[in-house]
Amino acid sequence: MRMERFVVVGQGSDYGAVRWNDLKKMENAVYLEAPFVSNNAVSDTLCHAHASFTVNNCIPLPCKRIWKKKYSLNKVAIHPGDHYFIIFTDIALARYDVKYVAEYKKRHSNVTLVLMINNAMYLREKLLKNHLQHMDLIYSFSEKDAGDYKFLFQPDIYSEINPEDAPEIQSDLFFAGNANDRVDLLNDLGRYMLDHSVNAHIYVQNTKDKDKKVPEGIHYNEWLSYATIMDENLHTNCILEVVGDRYTGMTLRTVEALCFKKKLLTNNYTIEHMPFYDPRFIHIFKKENLESIDLEFIKKRETVTYNYDNEYSPIVFCKRVQMDFEEGKRYVLG
Repeated sequence: MRMERFVVVGQGSDYGAVRWNDLKKMENAVYLEAPFVSNNAVSDTLCHAHASFTVNNCIPLPCKRIWKKKYSLNKVAIHPGDHYFIIFTDIALARYDVKYVAEYKKRHSNVTLVLMINNAMYLREKLLKNHLQHMDLIYSFSEKDAGDYKFLFQPDIYSEINPEDAPEIQSDLFFAGNANDRVDLLNDLGRYMLDHSVNAHIYVQNTKDKDKKVPEGIHYNEWLSYATIMDENLHTNCILEVVGDRYTGMTLRTVEALCFKKKLLTNNYTIEHMPFYDPRFIHIFKKENLESIDLEFIKKRETVTYNYDNEYSPIVFCKRVQMDFEEGKRYVLG
């Protein structure tokens, strides 16, 4: 009897493993934690350097096929009697050689290649543009990107969280993320929260020295493991989400707020149109008017309940992928 099987190629991060953790509940699913198999310190270092996003965003480096023996996908045996959905995260696919992907697809007629994009295309397009033609189904967390690139819209993915019944609240507000194009706004928020005695735990990574303007209110370049981030989420009263001007869709911070049942302070105005939006627990602010932020909303302790029932679980996503495939939906390069 033919079996439908799912193989997810993860990005090699601890938060990626948390996102896809529900796959462990599926007998027909496998999660590969990283695009590469780690087996030698020297080759691992060279391989990751060759696949560097920073370098390849500027100059695409050739000859990435030399690392194909390290691809984790090679570990998965493809049985001719079954059908396989190979699901790449965008970060994982960007590290795979395009020719390898094309040959893999040609070699396995019972394989359907799927891409789940969890980052804005303006950040990933240079790295992914040559891979897209080989994908059968492509999903994006961004409704705008889905429309612009003819992808299928799929809100972010996150596995079920079962926090303790009544965690002790240790902060009013929590944020962790990269500076990117939002560092000025993050600095303004850090200063505003500091001036108004909000107990804010704000961690901003990859910040240049010239942008470290609020050292008394922001933790700059202090790396947090995702286990620590989850602990901060559990013990904060409100999660802060800050998106750049070109960013649309639902971020990881939003899904965390839903799963951890926390209030959300965000400048993502598109959230008003999402099915779980509840103005009691989600406050939208404008960067031009921080004074409009309801500080009582951030500080007030109350029970948060969203109309959310694990709809963004990877189990639900896998079911959708299979249904879309059976209905004949396919990505066609525009």
